[in-house]
Amino acid sequence: MQFSSPDLLARPAKDPDPAPAPQVAIAAWALSRRLSDEVGSAVVTAHLEGVRQRVLADRYEVGLSSVKRLLRAARGA
Repeated sequence: MQFSSPDLLARPAKDPDPAPAPQVAIAAWALSRRLSDEVGSAVVTAHLEGVRQRVLADRYEVGLSSVKRLLRAARGA
């Protein structure tokens, strides 16, 4: 199949200076700033009583990796 018009093969022109995407600042807060020592102890105690890590993360509104890090630190202390 051949095209008789070169316009059919031409690509649309790109905008030479697109507006930059807005930058959203996401602050990463240390776990010790998000959870007090008392709450951290409560997380460890609840886990020892059998509460799953995912449930603790949801309950205290922190990431699962944060709960795991807290529990790992408690084991090493």
